[in-house]
Amino acid sequence: MAIAKLEFDLSNMEDELKHYQCVNAENMAMALWEISNNLRKKVEWDVDSNDKDPIDIVFERIYGILQENGIIVDKISR
Repeated sequence: MAIAKLEFDLSNMEDELKHYQCVNAENMAMALWEISNNLRKKVEWDVDSNDKDPIDIVFERIYGILQENGIIVDKISR
């Protein structure tokens, strides 16, 4: 069995960013999966039943997916 340990100096902004990325990697992967596999159909349904600009609908949906997965974009990269 192989063991890997990651250490972060959370008083260092760069290490804090890397820590956030590591501990949220699964959530980010799930959000990307949702965007790449389900977003198109959901947006099509929204566009058909809404008078909003389709671009606005896409961005609202992406924002919602990120929120549902606990992803804070400002903390992914600075």
